[in-house]
Amino acid sequence: MHDERTRDRGYTLLELVVALIVISIISAAVMPVIVGATDAYAATRDARSTADDAAFAASTVVRLIQEAPGGDTTRLAITSADAESIRFDDGTGLRLDGETLTLLTPEGNGPLARSVSTFRLIYLGPDGRTPAEQPADAHRIHVTLTIGSFSISTAAFPRVNIGEGQ
Repeated sequence: MHDERTRDRGYTLLELVVALIVISIISAAVMPVIVGATDAYAATRDARSTADDAAFAASTVVRLIQEAPGGDTTRLAITSADAESIRFDDGTGLRLDGETLTLLTPEGNGPLARSVSTFRLIYLGPDGRTPAEQPADAHRIHVTLTIGSFSISTAAFPRVNIGEGQ
C-alpha cells in the first residue's frame, strides 16, 4: 500500500520551481540564436528584393535603349538626353526624379525603381570608348544603376546602329 501512495503523489513545489528555472536558463540561452536567425533571414530577404528590383530596372533600361527609335539610319531619335535622363521622339524614355527612376511612356509616366541612389547614362561613340559628340550619335550607352547597396553597370547597344558600316 505504501508503494501505491508514493506512485500517485504529485510534484512538490520545489520540483516545479527547479523545472521552471531550468527551462528559463535554456530559453535564455536559445533566444539570441533565434533572434539572430530571424534578423539574418530578414536581411537576406531585403537584399534579394533589392537585387531583384535593380536587375528588373536594369533589364528594362537596356531593352528601352535597344529598341530606341532611329532618326535616320545612323542616329537615335532623341528629344532630350543628359546623364540622368533620356527621352526619345516616340515619347518613351527614362528620368531620375529624386530617388525614383521614372519610366516615361506616351500613355503616362510611372516609377520603374525606387530608392535609387545612382542612375547615370554615358553616351559613347562608335569605338565604344570615347564620348559621343551628341547623345543621338551614341552607338553604345553605358548605364550605372544603384539601388540600396546593390549596383549594376551594363552597356546597351541601340539596334538602329546594328549593321552600320556593312
